[in-house]
Amino acid sequence: MIKSRYILTLLAMLLSMVARGQDFNPDSPPEPGARYKLTLKAQPAEAATVSGGGLYDVNANVSVKAVARSANWRFKNWTDAEGKVVSTSSSFTHRKLNSAETLTANYEYQKTSRLTIAYDPSSIRTSEVKEYVVGVTYSYTASTYSDYTFVNWTTSDGTVISTERTVRYTVTENDETITAHYRFTPGSPAEPNETKPKHKVYFRCDPAGLTGFYQSNGFSVSEGNTFSVTVYDASNYEFKGWTREGSSEIIGQYRTFNGTMGKEDAYLVAHFEFKPSSPSEPSTDSKQRHSLYATTTSMYRGETTLLPIYMQNTGNVKTLSFKLHLPKNLTVDVANIQKTLRTDAYTVQAAQEDSVLSVSLEGGTQIVEHDGVVVRIPVSAQEALKDSVYTVKFSDIAGTTTADAAISFTSRSGRLVVSTPEEGDLQAKFSVETYMNRAQFTNLSSENAKTFEWNFGDGATSTERNPMHSYAEAGTYTVRLTARGIVKTVTAEQQIIINPANTWSASGDYRLDPTVNSARAFKSMHEMLSLLSQCTPDGTINVKTGGKEAFDANLQTADSLALLSTLTEKLGKAGVVMAFKNEAQNPVTLRFNVAANSIDLQKVTDFFRHISLDNVVVTLNGAAINIGEIDRFSAQTICSGTSTQPEEFTAISSSEKVKVKWTASVAEGCTVRGYQLTGNGNLPAMTLTNEGSKTDLVTYHVSVELNGVAMYTYIYKVYVKPLLKSLALSSPSDKATLEYGQVTLSCSNLGQAAVGYTFHYRRTDAEAESAEEWTVVNTTTPSTAFVPVEGASYEWYATAHGECNETVESAHRTFSIRKRSDLTVESVTVPAEVKANTTFQIKAVVRNIGKGATRSSAWTDMLYEDRPSGAVQVGQQAHYGVLQPGEEYTITFNVTSPDASTDGISYFVKTDIWNEETESNESNNIKVSDPISIIKRYIDAADYEALKVLYQATNGGAWTNKTWRIGSNAVTSTGWPGVTFDEEGHVLAIDLQNNNLRGTLPTEGMEMKSLRTLNLSGNSLSGDVAAFCKLLPALETLNLGYNLFTELSGVLPAHITSLNLQNQREGYSLSTFTLQEWAMGDKQADIQLGTLIAYDHKNQNFEAHPTLRIYTTANNSYVGEMRYTDGAYRYYLSGTYNYASGTEFCIRSYEGVAQNNRLRAKLTWTKGDVNADASVDVLDAQQTLNYIMGAQNGNFNYPAADTYEGGGINVQDVVATINIFIGSNDNADQKSLMAAQRRWTESMGEDASTANVLSVEDGALWLDATDQVAALDITLAGVKANDVKLAMSKQRYQLVTHNTANGVRVVIISTTGDILSGRTKLLRLAKPARVEQAMAADIDAQPVGVAFEGQTTDIDTITTDVDSREAVYSLDGRKLNGVAREGVYIVNGKKKAINRHQLK
Repeated sequence: MIKSRYILTLLAMLLSMVARGQDFNPDSPPEPGARYKLTLKAQPAEAATVSGGGLYDVNANVSVKAVARSANWRFKNWTDAEGKVVSTSSSFTHRKLNSAETLTANYEYQKTSRLTIAYDPSSIRTSEVKEYVVGVTYSYTASTYSDYTFVNWTTSDGTVISTERTVRYTVTENDETITAHYRFTPGSPAEPNETKPKHKVYFRCDPAGLTGFYQSNGFSVSEGNTFSVTVYDASNYEFKGWTREGSSEIIGQYRTFNGTMGKEDAYLVAHFEFKPSSPSEPSTDSKQRHSLYATTTSMYRGETTLLPIYMQNTGNVKTLSFKLHLPKNLTVDVANIQKTLRTDAYTVQAAQEDSVLSVSLEGGTQIVEHDGVVVRIPVSAQEALKDSVYTVKFSDIAGTTTADAAISFTSRSGRLVVSTPEEGDLQAKFSVETYMNRAQFTNLSSENAKTFEWNFGDGATSTERNPMHSYAEAGTYTVRLTARGIVKTVTAEQQIIINPANTWSASGDYRLDPTVNSARAFKSMHEMLSLLSQCTPDGTINVKTGGKEAFDANLQTADSLALLSTLTEKLGKAGVVMAFKNEAQNPVTLRFNVAANSIDLQKVTDFFRHISLDNVVVTLNGAAINIGEIDRFSAQTICSGTSTQPEEFTAISSSEKVKVKWTASVAEGCTVRGYQLTGNGNLPAMTLTNEGSKTDLVTYHVSVELNGVAMYTYIYKVYVKPLLKSLALSSPSDKATLEYGQVTLSCSNLGQAAVGYTFHYRRTDAEAESAEEWTVVNTTTPSTAFVPVEGASYEWYATAHGECNETVESAHRTFSIRKRSDLTVESVTVPAEVKANTTFQIKAVVRNIGKGATRSSAWTDMLYEDRPSGAVQVGQQAHYGVLQPGEEYTITFNVTSPDASTDGISYFVKTDIWNEETESNESNNIKVSDPISIIKRYIDAADYEALKVLYQATNGGAWTNKTWRIGSNAVTSTGWPGVTFDEEGHVLAIDLQNNNLRGTLPTEGMEMKSLRTLNLSGNSLSGDVAAFCKLLPALETLNLGYNLFTELSGVLPAHITSLNLQNQREGYSLSTFTLQEWAMGDKQADIQLGTLIAYDHKNQNFEAHPTLRIYTTANNSYVGEMRYTDGAYRYYLSGTYNYASGTEFCIRSYEGVAQNNRLRAKLTWTKGDVNADASVDVLDAQQTLNYIMGAQNGNFNYPAADTYEGGGINVQDVVATINIFIGSNDNADQKSLMAAQRRWTESMGEDASTANVLSVEDGALWLDATDQVAALDITLAGVKANDVKLAMSKQRYQLVTHNTANGVRVVIISTTGDILSGRTKLLRLAKPARVEQAMAADIDAQPVGVAFEGQTTDIDTITTDVDSREAVYSLDGRKLNGVAREGVYIVNGKKKAINRHQLK
């Protein structure tokens, strides 16, 4: 057995290891449950901390780690206890621990020193402090910074150690600081390279502005170095590849382009192709890029400079606001912030608070263009602003699109280079506005500059102060401005990008004004047409005119006319309007001059279709043209027989040079009559008729001629609608008789001539109302449907409605609906019970309850037996003959009942099983029979008679839930519900609870020898239960709860083991119960429980005293309990009792067979009896005091405690209560004291006085207390009230006295909740005294035993030695050899208290 257990143990361990993934060596199995310790340490110990040691299972893999405490300690390796290297890594996994091991992490000390990398000036970067190993050489490269040029590296003593940005330094034992020095050089390139020149990478997107890039445009790369550019994806566009600017060769196929910088700047283009996922235009709501940015601007302290703010946006922008964070001591002239042509239609709102400028553009509808300056902000550097480079940052950028959708912006900070001008110093600077291939330059150089030279970067130059330049090709150009003063010459450079022509777009605000200098301003009509014809319109083009009264567009040449035609085509394709506006008082004239041929004239007229005029007039070859009349005329429609509206074709021009001719044409078979064939000028009114059945038209060809040449032709149409002539009805035919169902009314289809139809129908049969109204149905189709009333007759007609509000009405027709039959199974008659396997009859009555006779003269009826597995056909009969409304016939089926294994069965009959008759209601063809009981056995004759007696005695005819078939003695489930029978038909159990049984229990004629269980609860029964039970000798369980029984005439048979008599007369008012009166706590109270509540079935007597619960009569609130203890009921009140003496309560029994039965009682109490024990004593005084102090526990009768009757409970009530039980009459006083002492003794028991002893010693009354005593009631003999003084603190204790015939009665109580424990001097006595009576209470107002010398014993006779009268006996009469401990003993035949002081 031991060997088997060992093998099982090893097998379990093997399985455990496999579950943990550990290796198992069968040649050397581990001991069951073995664990090994891994110890880790560092050498030296102060070099590092180690982790991973501890107890591990056999073959465990353990992760260990060593961490150096400082950089001076270099890790060498891990070694085992034998010095063997196990790892050269500070952290590793120690595998397969199979014994106790020790591993050591070895370190060696190495010196380090600190190296600080500093910068001069310190504002460009924070210093860095690093710790390095002594003797190691490190290299560090100084970063590049805009506007600063690197100078050299020095040590802390000023020695220059390198003039290259990369320095190599060998660490010494001393801490050292090396500093990178820079020189402030405003405008210096951002990334200087002393070894290789750098070039810039520029890139754009095709189509322009479609999406953005990850990198910033124009970043620098050294020659030979690699770079990458990534373009964002664009919704509904497909990326096609990268090309170099001006080339079509694809050099990159992916959105990220990787290249190598050559000898010159790189210009890249990312190409996209529009590939929408749906026919709609690409969405502008996703992948949009919106950015706000500033550039580097130089300025002198003390002067005002314009700071341009740029916005790049792929979507349309309606509103814009932002905050600009400026350096301190920089002031903004907010009243003179300049708008640009992009924002000319807007109002600028701005405010500066400290160094934050808030700007908002308001009032416009769209910020035009998608890139460029939106505002120029005039800034002034105060004298307190030092020379330096300052960052200008954006925040709180907000905007909306033209669709009022919020826009998310990115931003790029700008810089302000502030320097101090020297006397006579010059500063060259400029800003530029670009549009298409035009650049308008604004010279911002200092005022002392005398001459200027511009180099536009394409070989062109200018000496104008603010030149405009047009570039011939797209590209990036470096523009240089040279400003010359009297002595000095300075230059400024700026790169501008001119995008290719295929990216140019047109929208927003422009100027047609020779006096305005702007990239978006045109000096002439030719310049405007030449430039805008090269753009793609993508929004309204607003052209504000000015500077002169008239502008000429000379279009006699093919080239000039081609410009106009190209622009017209683009405007039409984009659906864009050119809006010309003149704000001067007198209108401006746009004079178009063209060759006098129809083709050229119509090209100009086509252009007029795409423009709008505001205080602007256009002329064509000298004739004023009202462009609003072009394309105004299209068509008019009239009804046949009415007149057309005249049309003023000549409104296109008031010039005599312009004439209008028109000619009519009609299609073959035209049905229109009355039109005018040809004419000049305006089209007159004509009365036209249409003789056909559908709308027809006359077409007029209108030609507008200028000087006899057609400049504009168009077609004008007149449509004439026909009038309706007649309407015919289709179906149903007149006087038709229809089967019941949906009826469709239809008429002839009049086609387009009818816009709708109205159908009218109403009942006309005798059953209809005498004046039934027409039902009107309007529809657009020539038919409608409705469900008619069965057997009804109808009249109907239709009305057709024409386009010209005319109507035509059809003739009237009638039809009637046939009445249907309705077969139903009226009844199925079956016997209530049948014997098993016998033949019996089932009869069914089928009636026609429909309105009409049956259409069919034969159908089939069937009988089905309803079984648990489904219905089974058991009979079939055919019916022949027509059945008139109200007629019926009877079917008889002969059926064999099932065998005795079935308790009951039911059948159902279905008429017209094959639906041979069309009925008005097919759902009432089935009728189910009443259930039939299958008789298996019969009730025992005696029990059958007893059941009938019970039935008659309890008003069986009025039973509700379970009713008996009293006329049959067959045992069936349906005939005797609630009754259980055995195989011989004897009754075993009856359950008729909640069944409306009423009457008196029978006391004879109901003998049932086998009845074991009877449940008649929840009814209205009364009577003699004891006599009734004598009739049932086998009864074991009886439940008569919730009935009307009041008393028991005798004990019930003991063979009843389960009895329930609870809740009798529950529905009766409490006022119908006998009213009793009980004094609370009175053991002698006459409490009449009655035989029901007092019945003790177990002990076969009427001496039960169950717990009684007290409830209010008003709301059934719980008040407390009465528990029977020591031969009497004691009261246990819930919470504070606050009911007047004599209050009536509902008392319910809480236990016993008659649980929850009620009594009616008044509860009275005595003033001062606070604890409801029928006695007023020191316990009540202490309980009152406890209530005042919030420490009350147990019964508390609030109104009884209010002995002072001051309306509340306070110390005065405590004193008043004491005065009650102390009394003022000696005899009454003695009786009260003796009664209280008796109750106190009953509460305490015989031996309770041994713990606390009163004694008179040395002129004082002492208390030796083992218990905690809170209050005392003591009667002293030999002294009076004047002879006793309180020996304790009067602030904590109160003394109340009352003289008696032989002495004084004193009460001592603590008003502060203090307790007496141990030996305490209570009173100082002026005379000798002895204790006659004593009572005490603890802090919970419970009685505490007190002994004193002179107590008499309750033992009548004690046998003692005659010669030894001083012999001492115990309280149980045993003679003692001596007194060993304090207590009460019998000495000389009396009880005597001996305290611990007397034992000495």
